[in-house]
Parts: sequence; C-alpha cells; structure tokens
Amino acid sequence: MDSADFISLMLVDKGYYDYDFTEPKRRRRSTANVKLMSDDEVAAVLSTAIIPGTDTLVHSVKPTTPSALQAEVMEEERKKQHR
Repeated sequence: MDSADFISLMLVDKGYYDYDFTEPKRRRRSTANVKLMSDDEVAAVLSTAIIPGTDTLVHSVKPTTPSALQAEVMEEERKKQHR
C-alpha cells in the first residue's frame, strides 16, 4: 500500500481503533430489596412446574415410596433396552 493511502486509511479508521478503554466497575448487588419467598409460595410455584420434554411434575404432592421409584427405574431401563 502506498504511504498516502495507508495514512488515509488509518485516519478513516482512527475513530474505531482510537478509544480509551476502561474496564467497567463492578457493582455489588444490593440485597436490601431482595424478597425471599415463603415456603407456601415456593410450593405453589413448584406444584405447576414440569420437567421439559415430559409431563412429569418437578415437585409431586405426595412423596414417592422406594418401591415405586424402583419400579419406575426398572420400567425406564426396559424401555432403553427395547430401543
């Protein structure tokens, strides 16, 4: 490149390359405005949440027994083997 063309190019791009970079200051999050949810509010949210791709609720209302969990896992393993 000719020196005149090079200088013209640098002057055109000067605004892009010539800037003062300063690292942004880190702000601490204010914990004064944070409102914690009560146990009832958490239960209400979890009662309607489902696992994506399934119709399984994230939080079931009744606790699952160990034998029911074992039967569920065995059924899933059977499905995997038949694929």
